[in-house]
Amino acid sequence: MFVGSDPEIKLYQVEALRKGTNFSEKLQCYFPAKDLGFETKQIPIGYPWAFFKKDGTCYFQYPVLFTLVQSSIGFLFPIHWMTYIPILFFFLNLILTDKLLRELGVKEKISIVVSILIHFFSFLFLSTLDYSELTLTNFFALISVLSYFRIEKSPTLLYNLAFAFSVNFSFQLRPEVTIGIVFFIIVHFLLSGNKRTWIRNHFLSGIIAVLVLGCISFFNYKLYGHVFGMRGMNTIQDVDTFSNRSYIGSWIADLWGSESKIGIFKGYPLFFVFLSGIFFLKRTNVISKSLFLSGLLFIFLVPILSPYRAGVDIFGMRYYEIGAYLTAIGFFSLYLEFPKQKPIHFLLILSLLTSMYFGYKSDLRAIRIWKSSAEMYHVLKKEINTAKPMLIVHRGLSLSYLMGGSYLEIPQVVAYTENDWIEIQEKSKSLNLKQILFLFWPGNSLYNEEIPKSIWKTKFDLSWMPSEDLYETKEEISVFHIRMKQFVLKSER
Repeated sequence: MFVGSDPEIKLYQVEALRKGTNFSEKLQCYFPAKDLGFETKQIPIGYPWAFFKKDGTCYFQYPVLFTLVQSSIGFLFPIHWMTYIPILFFFLNLILTDKLLRELGVKEKISIVVSILIHFFSFLFLSTLDYSELTLTNFFALISVLSYFRIEKSPTLLYNLAFAFSVNFSFQLRPEVTIGIVFFIIVHFLLSGNKRTWIRNHFLSGIIAVLVLGCISFFNYKLYGHVFGMRGMNTIQDVDTFSNRSYIGSWIADLWGSESKIGIFKGYPLFFVFLSGIFFLKRTNVISKSLFLSGLLFIFLVPILSPYRAGVDIFGMRYYEIGAYLTAIGFFSLYLEFPKQKPIHFLLILSLLTSMYFGYKSDLRAIRIWKSSAEMYHVLKKEINTAKPMLIVHRGLSLSYLMGGSYLEIPQVVAYTENDWIEIQEKSKSLNLKQILFLFWPGNSLYNEEIPKSIWKTKFDLSWMPSEDLYETKEEISVFHIRMKQFVLKSER
């Protein structure tokens, strides 16, 4: 099972749903060490993956909708099957993209080729193996666009309902995706010739969407204390946390790259080709133009609109996926309506082939990073299994991203200070835990640009070493950049 910070949290959310005694508990942070009497504040997971309400209740940041979809697999099949859910929706999205292109007049044999190109040679490929909820989010977003097309042709209650629910589901999963849909609706309204007809066609779907949002918001408020739920809570916190960030710097980093990010246009030059769609805007297909323009708006404005710029290196483009869909679908439907002039056709094919090569290289780079992370995790897991600890203690949160399946098998807690460590020793002795494994990262070079400085200094960038009060060191092991000290009760030595 591949391990990373985001995938493992989603795994723990499903485990909480499977083992919680009541619905409220099922949606809270899963903390196995709580059964031993450790407090929730000692959970070895924090910002940006876990948030605490004022009453001390802990929630993981990912929306409950994705957890419910995962659990539908988790209750019926082995839990590791859940890792295939994003891949399933990735291929469903490929089919939906093909369907959307055909709705816009693209021939079937061409539409499937274009859909494959969009999915495998752009950054849409990255969320698939990274166990992200984005493929599910994109599924609902594409359903909403397809429903919108159908409402334009023949408004029916079924399409209005499909649009209203799919837009709301995508909003609950990732709010920024809904920004892309809103851009599309606004641009299409502005370009529509008969605005009264547009209002008449979409009035019912708008009313239903607002009602559905109201019901979901009431549920969120009752559960989380915020109408936008978990996403709303952490988005507002991100706005406050990063209020002084450089918008120009974020814009350049996301689009062209920086020391920590590869950038959209540098990593996937296919988007340079898409920019040429501006020359095809004289075509008469209003929906295609709306898709293309709204996609470009989204790509160029999200670095400013989104408060949180998560994602390192090649994995910093997750926010742009709906923009990629809108831009690509609009571009190809516009181009295939354009008169086939041989020089333009030849130049486009050459540009596509060249950009596909660089997209392929970027995908390979991502696969190598995934493989390296997985290998690191499995080596660490093997050493942990060999040590057979009864408790794992983390010095801060810098190694939280590598807990993976071990978190489900061995109780784990965090110590931020030497006093925390002393308290853990006392608690462990009272429980007769004879062996403790202490994990830390000397030097701690974890990427920290997206972590607030106050949190970084107090919970990640720690240098104190564990004292030997009630426990003493039996063995010390190095695994890559990780150090492990195996402690045993002094009386058990």
